[in-house]
Amino acid sequence: MVADSSLKKELSISEIATKVAKELSHVEIFDDGARIRTPVLMPSGRQISIRINAMEPKFLVSDDGVGYREAELMGAESNFRRYASIVSQQTGVQFNSFEFFELEAELDNLPGIVAIVADASRMAVQLTAEKLIENLGFEETAQIIEVLRHAFGTNRVNSDVEIRGASNETWHFDALVKADRKDIAVLRVKPSRNSVSSAYVKLDDVRRLDDAPVGVAALVRRPEFSPEQIILLNRASVIMDLNSPLRDWQRLAA
Repeated sequence: MVADSSLKKELSISEIATKVAKELSHVEIFDDGARIRTPVLMPSGRQISIRINAMEPKFLVSDDGVGYREAELMGAESNFRRYASIVSQQTGVQFNSFEFFELEAELDNLPGIVAIVADASRMAVQLTAEKLIENLGFEETAQIIEVLRHAFGTNRVNSDVEIRGASNETWHFDALVKADRKDIAVLRVKPSRNSVSSAYVKLDDVRRLDDAPVGVAALVRRPEFSPEQIILLNRASVIMDLNSPLRDWQRLAA
């Protein structure tokens, strides 16, 4: 802390701002243009670089396909092209199935065009990533429902249900099984802090009901859960692997 204070005293605000600006961006010059690393971040945390080429008297500004390559790493190129076309219409930035670009940027508005192209690329990748997560969640939920229907029968399984807990708060669960002995409330849980915390609150509130259903935390990618997360969930629920065999699910109703 002392070193930081002394550094602040030695540098003027102008020098500090210049230092911060240099950290946020970087310029690479090549024969027919330049590449600027902007402060705009992809969902992956990668900074977006924008290419500028002089086309006198105007400039070509392009993301050079960086957004497409991010989507390629996710295996979601077709989704990216679809969302990129939507973003192109919304922002006015052109898109050619691979890159966002502006063909006729002028010197006076060049900084703004660079920022707009970078943000268009980010927005398209963000929408693609969100759709991918949504699809994965849908597939995992569909897998749970399929397993439960095989284990207990189609007519006994309700999907996408709301359950009111002891606190009088209503919580969303992926499935509710109407078993003979006691209902079974199933919630999909991912190995992330937010997912585990949210699941614990829901499961703990529901288990406090007088006639509480059996609360089940269906773990997605169980090996990725920490021991602490397993202990926490185990306090409020029965823990099941998403890929547990049918006989293990059927024991829940025994």
